[in-house]
Amino acid sequence: MDIDPVVDRPDFKWFRERPREGYRLNTTPFTGVDPPGGPSASRLGGFPYLPATEAWPSCSECGTPLFFLGQFGRDLPPLPLPEGVDLLAVYKCSNADCRCWAEESRGAEFCRLYSLAPATALQQPSAEWNGDTFYRPPGMEMDEGGWPRNEMVFYEVGMPYSLAVGERFTDFPNWEECSHWRDIEDPTFTDVYMNRYPASGAKLLGHPQWEQNPSYPVCRCGNRMEHLLQLRSPEVQLGDDGRLHILYCADWCSGPESVAIVWDCG
Repeated sequence: MDIDPVVDRPDFKWFRERPREGYRLNTTPFTGVDPPGGPSASRLGGFPYLPATEAWPSCSECGTPLFFLGQFGRDLPPLPLPEGVDLLAVYKCSNADCRCWAEESRGAEFCRLYSLAPATALQQPSAEWNGDTFYRPPGMEMDEGGWPRNEMVFYEVGMPYSLAVGERFTDFPNWEECSHWRDIEDPTFTDVYMNRYPASGAKLLGHPQWEQNPSYPVCRCGNRMEHLLQLRSPEVQLGDDGRLHILYCADWCSGPESVAIVWDCG
């Protein structure tokens, strides 16, 4: 719904001047080793698109094998990938004691950009995995019950989900991003705007719905990064009701360094 029928007071000018196009992301759980759409299809969890020539990625800080969160490609048409890139794959460190777990991370650490080629030989998942839960990274330490010693990794992405672009909508900024929001006394602001914008749930583009304070990374080129993807429960579980935000430099000036990940825990 457009913001104009909701708020038309001059107090809301700051918000009305900052619309962004957004898209709902439809998430569908699936089971099985082969995801719908093949190995390069967009999804959360499961087994990643990983060329046979690459080693499974590990954390440069602590050496722990990285946990695969998801991948996002051109089957999500509005996704603004740079020219020559077809897929963005996102990982994270599964070591709760590593500083990278909660700190904002630039994409060179946890992101991979791929140009898909039909002849590329891909790695295959372990024969022990049947696709009904998360994929255990090679070398991840398990306890006597067969679970990761750091159980937090299980709760982030368990059941794999396929992704598809859903409804297009107009999104508006988080109220905390406006410096004078405390001066707006209209009950429409608290009763309607703050409960409607930014849009919640899994989405592509739009404005981030911050759980903690707004946190926009700055690219090495000096540009403030913009919102690319938002993921939250039940597909991704971070704390009680946290969100995973992926932000990017619209100029894609530095490859994976043009991406930043914010773990916005609840």
